[in-house]
Amino acid sequence: MVPPVFPDSGPSGAFASANVSDLLTFTDGSLASPAFVEFVFGVQSIADCRFARLGASVANQSVPLSGNGDVSTFTTAPASITFGTPFSFGMSGDVLCGGSSGGSAGQSVLNLYLEDIIILGQNEMPILGISLASASGTAYPLDARNITPEPAEILLMGTGVLSVFAAVRKRLFAGN
Repeated sequence: MVPPVFPDSGPSGAFASANVSDLLTFTDGSLASPAFVEFVFGVQSIADCRFARLGASVANQSVPLSGNGDVSTFTTAPASITFGTPFSFGMSGDVLCGGSSGGSAGQSVLNLYLEDIIILGQNEMPILGISLASASGTAYPLDARNITPEPAEILLMGTGVLSVFAAVRKRLFAGN
């Protein structure tokens, strides 16, 4: 989240800035190309000041903000990636909340958080079997559509489906 809540700081106001930057490396088994990455962000901005400026950017794209307090999502335009080559990722936010002489500065809140990372092929469909590593060691949320289920997960899901089928069949034929 970027940045925290600011309490009333008097007529002069308050300013804060925060940013995150990292190198992300995407890989898949075949190293297929070309590929594109989209970042999905949750954004919430609240401005309760005489004067407020809220600003945010992600991957060099300006994030649209509203000051009503609702949480909305923002998806960046697809950016080209090369599998196995580090991709520079960053997000930043600025908050300025000020008042006039004798007025209250109030408070401003800007929450900007990463919800999802989606890797797409040239056909704009998610690519399966993607893994993601970050230089900082941060575990970023990779979209579930990019992850190939493990064989054990498939077996467990299949067993559950068969169990439901058997229970329904038993109930249907128990009455005859």
